[in-house]
Amino acid sequence: MIVGEKTLSFAHAKNIYDPSRDSFMVCGKDDTSDLRILHIEQTLKGLEVRIIWQGKNQILKAPLFGAHHGANMAMAFAAACELGI
Repeated sequence: MIVGEKTLSFAHAKNIYDPSRDSFMVCGKDDTSDLRILHIEQTLKGLEVRIIWQGKNQILKAPLFGAHHGANMAMAFAAACELGI
C-alpha cells in the first residue's frame, strides 16, 4: 500500500502502519520517505514533479493543472514502478 506521509499523522492510520511497515511505501517530502518529493512546479504545459526514487533523481511531467495533483503523480509513479509497469 502506498501512503502519503501526512496520512501517518492520524492515530488510526499509524496503528495500521506500525505493525506492517514492510507492506507500505511512504511518499512525501520527509527524508525518510521511500519516494521523496523534492519540488512541485506548475508550468504553462502542466506539472513537473521532482522526486528521488531508489536513490535517483527523476522528473515527472503531466498535463495537469493544480499543484495539489503533484503528490498524486508521485504516488501513481511509485505504484507503477512497484507493479513493474
